[in-house]
Amino acid sequence: MPSHQDPQFLSVALSRLRLRHFQALDVLQQQGSLRRVAAELGLSQSATVALINDLEHAFGITLVKREKNGSTLTAEAEMLIARSKIILQEVELIQRHAVKSRQSAGTLRIGASPYLISVLIPQMLSLFNKKKGGVYIDIQEDTLDVLLQKLAEGELDAVIGNADKADTLSFSVELEQSVLWDESLSIIVGQGHPLFDLEQANLEQILQGPWILPHGDSHIRHLVDKAISALDAPPLDPMIECRGILNLINLAAATGGLSIAPTSEINQFLWRNRVRLIPCPVKIAIPPYAFITRKYKKPLSLLEDMRQCARDAVASLARGEAS
Repeated sequence: MPSHQDPQFLSVALSRLRLRHFQALDVLQQQGSLRRVAAELGLSQSATVALINDLEHAFGITLVKREKNGSTLTAEAEMLIARSKIILQEVELIQRHAVKSRQSAGTLRIGASPYLISVLIPQMLSLFNKKKGGVYIDIQEDTLDVLLQKLAEGELDAVIGNADKADTLSFSVELEQSVLWDESLSIIVGQGHPLFDLEQANLEQILQGPWILPHGDSHIRHLVDKAISALDAPPLDPMIECRGILNLINLAAATGGLSIAPTSEINQFLWRNRVRLIPCPVKIAIPPYAFITRKYKKPLSLLEDMRQCARDAVASLARGEAS
């Protein structure tokens, strides 16, 4: 009997799989019932069972435990499901691209924070359009964890953000990063606060606030909380919470509060005499900003072009050049 380790057996078994097989697995994860899968895909229950059997045969693993109260996916199925979602997403992307083919030369979906969409994405896209005009670009903003999840599931082609290695290793799909630039995160104070005119502040003064911070479940907030905890200080109790680095800076300027911001941003002329960096014992370590994609055996050409434009945009902004 041929083994699942036999390359010839794998080739034949995999060649029999169709998109419908992966659709069945995806729906089963959502619905938890082979009967519901059959209804949603317009198949008989026996045909649905046959699709699952084909997948189990091709990969040599048990995907479904059939019980009296329904069907449940096995732990071994999780990796396959993560990959199959990417297959379905890519097919959907091809379908959308085919519809847009008369108007565009390709499609890319990029995720980033509102801050990066304001300060980096415009320059990056300006460079990209000069190199590859006519490509449809979908820019999506959200928290880093949501964007990375979308990337892993095939809903995005790239994410620009400051994810650490642990963030990218937490997915069953392998992600890779290309570092764009290192950034430091600093404590800032708005004009009108007693600390605004001081050259330095101690921890006790910093803890008094009032604080304006990202929401508690955000990536940046976790970094701030970690830095405060490292000093054996009590957690910060913010007066205001909101999303977006630029929003935090504006609110600090308007209310005379304390917040956090990328050091390079506060050096911009826009914030002069409105907010300033305040040296203090709180040191917030953040990973470098990176261009993050799924790992491909052969990189997609449009994605590589966008990656290079991101690098060029960073270099251009560092030199103070406009787009």
